[in-house]
Amino acid sequence: MGGGGNILAAQHARDRFVPASTLKILTALTALHCLGPGYRFRTEFFLTPAHDLLVKGYGDPFLISEVWQDIADHVAKKLHFFKNLLLDDTFFAAGITIPGQGLSTNPYDAPPGALCEIHA
Repeated sequence: MGGGGNILAAQHARDRFVPASTLKILTALTALHCLGPGYRFRTEFFLTPAHDLLVKGYGDPFLISEVWQDIADHVAKKLHFFKNLLLDDTFFAAGITIPGQGLSTNPYDAPPGALCEIHA
């Protein structure tokens, strides 16, 4: 912008884009306001009567690959046998689409999920 507030140059000024990472600040503040400072994400583990290990997710964004490895190590020490590993990611409604969401494999295009792994 020039000294008088006039635009000197613009590129794609009228095009609409998906908001950048700065939107994370608004998202974090909204989550803090709605959920409160004491909120904790949870992930539940059950052993069914049929000896299947059931993992129920609730959208914990901190379940990165290293945390899953720690969980697997802990389960291996405590649980010597289970038949099947069942993953329950039904906490969020299926088919949620977000305007502007692409089809790439980039993290910002990932759909919402109750059990999502992030490779750190």
